[in-house]
Amino acid sequence: MEHLVRLTKGHLKAMCSNKSESSVRKRSCAFYGMKKICDNFDEQTKVVHRAQKHKVLSSVEDEKAIIKDLRKVRPFQHVCGRQIASMKHCPKNPVKTINTEELHKWISQNQIKFYYEIGR
Repeated sequence: MEHLVRLTKGHLKAMCSNKSESSVRKRSCAFYGMKKICDNFDEQTKVVHRAQKHKVLSSVEDEKAIIKDLRKVRPFQHVCGRQIASMKHCPKNPVKTINTEELHKWISQNQIKFYYEIGR
């Protein structure tokens, strides 16, 4: 995530005074593609990246480390008795514990608020 924030900030700074909502939206949609094109171009033209004082690490290495850790833990494999410490009293099926009358009452009270929040 930090890599994406850094990439976004760099592109937005490069826009200088041309920052309108539509231009930012259009440009931010293309960040990932722009980075891939630049990386592929550098690789094919054999661009040599000189060492810097503060080397920017690739997100790929971070993702590989996270995947390696998750494979050891296997968080999505069912193990009897394993539960999250903060959710010991969580019901197996939370939908069964919902009070439908209270839910309908809450929805009807907040419908107008939500209606105006989405700009209708």
